[in-house]
Amino acid sequence: MKARERNTTDDDHMANENLDFLIAKFSNNSASVENKPSYFTCGENKMKEWYLSKKDEIEDNYYGNLVPMVINFYIATEANVFIGVSRSSFSNDVWITRYYQGKGDTNYQYTPQGIIPVPNGGLPPLHSNC
Repeated sequence: MKARERNTTDDDHMANENLDFLIAKFSNNSASVENKPSYFTCGENKMKEWYLSKKDEIEDNYYGNLVPMVINFYIATEANVFIGVSRSSFSNDVWITRYYQGKGDTNYQYTPQGIIPVPNGGLPPLHSNC
């Protein structure tokens, strides 16, 4: 993985920590899966491309946020490593799906102390309000 120019503002501290963590994971091959390339992206750009390809057939943003969310979920569940936040229903759904796909050992969460593995082999605890 190529080194990137580091962000220098205080607001970018988390981005730098995330980048350092991902570079370390991929440098020692602990996150490689069958030598597949890894992508760090979201569904928004893919949706813009798709809407442009269908501009004569449907109006822009016809599906709203649903399709980009599904694309993001697919990207996150297929990624070599996923880093989420504990109070996010999206992160919890991704962690649970990845756990049952056998990828729980590469589920991580942001915390005030930094990025740490999700406990219990990558399976997050149940929501207390469900």
